[in-house]
Amino acid sequence: MAFTFMRIVVALALLLPAASTTAREESDETCFVDPVWAPEEIVNTSGCSSASIASGARCAWSLPPNRTDIQYGSAYNPTYKRQEALLLDLFLPPPSDTRKKRPGFVLMHGGGFVGGSKSRHGSGPGVEAYMGAAFAQRGFVAVSISYRLAKPDTKTYGKYGVSQTNDSYVIDGVHDLKAAIRFMRKNAEAWGVDPTRIGACGESAGEFTWYKP
Repeated sequence: MAFTFMRIVVALALLLPAASTTAREESDETCFVDPVWAPEEIVNTSGCSSASIASGARCAWSLPPNRTDIQYGSAYNPTYKRQEALLLDLFLPPPSDTRKKRPGFVLMHGGGFVGGSKSRHGSGPGVEAYMGAAFAQRGFVAVSISYRLAKPDTKTYGKYGVSQTNDSYVIDGVHDLKAAIRFMRKNAEAWGVDPTRIGACGESAGEFTWYKP
């Protein structure tokens, strides 16, 4: 997993007030360092044990249908020359969590700006879904988002990367991330999110995108 540990720690420090890991009956602002809710309280875990999920095993589980492929926007993709729906998956703490001002988190997948999805990284198993579930277990509201990608033969890094010639897809990713944050703020009341405390992180291209203003 290509997350930069220090950047995640800094982001979490901005979102987490003093927290308790032993009590669920806390103020609206409280979140938890350790898991409070079991994985099966967050996702459908048919075929998975809690131990296998906690260990990071890639067993089969799914989100409820009304929490996947939620459209948060639409944008033109210049490489494919088409308008694309921008989608997200939503990870919520269980209904027993009645707080109304929970921190939000936006997760962005990797894939070199040419591959990956909100549930997969390139050709390998995804980590965003597991991260989303892990955040929700700790009292966050998390979303894993799709964003516009270039064709596999496109040079995508430009001045913001280590080489190559085209930085437009980094800029597109930044705009899509901002759209997801706006969408989370728009749904803050329905999802029980504090609109003033929404963070972001990602892996590889996803990390690179959220880090650039």
